[in-house]
Amino acid sequence: MMYLIKADEILKWIGTQDWIPVLTLLAVTVALFQERIARFFRRSKLDVVLSLQAPDSHIIQMRDRNSGMIAGDAFYLRLRISNCKGSTAKDVEVLAVNLWKHADDGSKKVVEEFLPMNLVWSHFEPRTFMTDVPRGLFRHCDFGRLQKVGATTMLILDTIAQPNPTENGKYPNVLERGKYEFELWVSGENTRVTKKKWRLEFDGELLSSGEAMRREHIKLEEI
Repeated sequence: MMYLIKADEILKWIGTQDWIPVLTLLAVTVALFQERIARFFRRSKLDVVLSLQAPDSHIIQMRDRNSGMIAGDAFYLRLRISNCKGSTAKDVEVLAVNLWKHADDGSKKVVEEFLPMNLVWSHFEPRTFMTDVPRGLFRHCDFGRLQKVGATTMLILDTIAQPNPTENGKYPNVLERGKYEFELWVSGENTRVTKKKWRLEFDGELLSSGEAMRREHIKLEEI
């Protein structure tokens, strides 16, 4: 058997007068913070993946930006930034924060020449370090490229600006062969900061085969 309870009976139980201040305070709180509450539930959640596999990373033919002439091959590494939850992620940027180099004995030290800088988003003209990522989609961000610099293959981080050389003549975004550990932060207007680290090792070789590069000359692991 079902029992129906009338509204006036409920009010008698809880005491109408006693609950008026509480309900008033609740209504005022909701009115004052409703936009902030709505933004919280619309907040985007980003996932960051760095993979050596195509199409994220592959061999491409580089061209000089000014002349358009072919400047040689490069093995390009790109981050895949995915919006997994919430509304469109606004003004997302990727910051290369920390860089360490590993020694043969397993120790590591900070690369003093390195400067924390924003990376650029792939396939945008003009180049930009900030963009939106729609819900359920992803964008590529250029991490860097293995490219011949003179007779040596270097890793050139794709920073939004080319920094000047430091006092020892080294460029902060150009790395010699070796084993490195780096940390990236990804954030935007309506998303929390996503922090990730990887170890990357390359031996200074550059082949025209992406598969051979992945198999023999470059190693990558997320920490």
